Amino acid sequence: RSTGPGVATRGARANWMGGQAMQAEAATSMATAQAAPPRRQGQPHRVWRALLPTLLAALPGSSMAASIALRLRANGASWSDTGEGCSVGSWEELGQKVKGLGHPTLDAEGWWLADEEGLNVSSWDALTALPVEHSRLFSVVPAGKLFQWGPRPVGERFALNLESREGVEIETVAQSPRVFLLHSLFNEEEADWLIERAGNRTGANALAASGVGFRTTGSRELGSTRTSASAFDSESEMAQALIRRCFEALRIPFSMTMADGLQILRYEEGQAYISHRDWFSVGVAGDDLNFDSEMGGSNRYATVFLYLSPPPSGGWTVFPKGTLEGGVEDSMFVSTGRNKTALEEAMKVAESHFKPGWEVNLTQECYSRLAVKPVRLGAALFYHQDPMTGRLLPEAEHGACPSMTGTKWGANLWIWNKARHLSKPKGDTSSAPEACKVEFVNSEAEAVDVQYSMDDGLTWTHFTTIETRKTFGATSYGGHSWRFTRSGGGEALRTVTVPEDVRSVRFTSSPEKGEEL
Repeated sequence: RSTGPGVATRGARANWMGGQAMQAEAATSMATAQAAPPRRQGQPHRVWRALLPTLLAALPGSSMAASIALRLRANGASWSDTGEGCSVGSWEELGQKVKGLGHPTLDAEGWWLADEEGLNVSSWDALTALPVEHSRLFSVVPAGKLFQWGPRPVGERFALNLESREGVEIETVAQSPRVFLLHSLFNEEEADWLIERAGNRTGANALAASGVGFRTTGSRELGSTRTSASAFDSESEMAQALIRRCFEALRIPFSMTMADGLQILRYEEGQAYISHRDWFSVGVAGDDLNFDSEMGGSNRYATVFLYLSPPPSGGWTVFPKGTLEGGVEDSMFVSTGRNKTALEEAMKVAESHFKPGWEVNLTQECYSRLAVKPVRLGAALFYHQDPMTGRLLPEAEHGACPSMTGTKWGANLWIWNKARHLSKPKGDTSSAPEACKVEFVNSEAEAVDVQYSMDDGLTWTHFTTIETRKTFGATSYGGHSWRFTRSGGGEALRTVTVPEDVRSVRFTSSPEKGEEL
């Protein structure tokens, strides 16, 4: 049975978390034990009692079959959904119960289970080995889909047990769209470092006017309704650690092919971004790419926004289509849009600061609808796809409210449901393109880095370092983008694209040195 795309599996977190390779065979048992996740605590006799049926069933000639009572609910279901109760004696019988739930995306084979911590329980042995105090309440996730946190009671915080950081908590803001707060996801040092790095970068990595829309040309498309500046970072150790931590918090196995890189954003006083959707509309790229996540395509699945340094006033994230949940009240983290005094004061500032137009309209929206406030070291999580079908959600529309005073710094990570920008067009049955042998030549007097981009030059990922006057070979394909930079994240020296319909190509770090096809 398929368990989906690289599922986070209970009992093997040291192997899947962050995309790390499996423990080396030479590692000691002590090191392996230290890498394993903490076990749930419970009385020894209770654990043995829970495991006894399984142990007896394993004895030769035993006719005793273990039977487990559990409850099943759909992926991403609200915590008030207590699930369908059942009792099963085998994984196959469980499959029939899953099929009996009647959801059109589920059948007896195409599914996997996630427990209350979002971890995969992928076999009968794993299920029967759970301690007796385990709730036995599972989310059923369709094959090929990712786990999604379900809304819990508004205002209550629940611990997220992460390998990479202690003390992280999740709190529900809304069910439609699914919006959460992530508390203590990062620290002061990380926030300050990202701001300083973004402000000091030069060349191709420098802060520049933020782009909008989808482009295939590699250049940013600018828009008058987005006035911030941004810079991407997917290479630095700090950025990579934060990206991995976000994947872990969402219980999605790490793969950089499923992220756009960490985008560092600066909103100076008066700057904003009109309400928009992070996902790409089906058909926006013509027949080149499939963004239809319901039909096997790839698109943005979730956004994690980190509030690195809030402005003195303004800078909220508004959800104009959001529905207020019962019990949600104004707080230091959330605005319900019911504070008429705050609305009046904000509109006075906006009307004196802006000409009549989208900024004034956005301000009206920001202070009259559901919004998340930018608290220092806070973070927001919101989903863009239905957890069972992959349907793209219009209600996930959101806007960056104007910074009324001072400067706002933030960072966001877009996580995709599959490898981004790589899906074949619907109905495309053509064979894979032929590979091209690429030779990278360092013609400089110092070491250089080679990086690649999977989004037409918007973000870059480190590939290798080549010492001076040395050569490095790799396999690539027509249309792939590469670049040489000075070692250690220095300035970009040269950007190249692999030509179509060639089987080998040679690139040098300095174009004047010449190259051969």
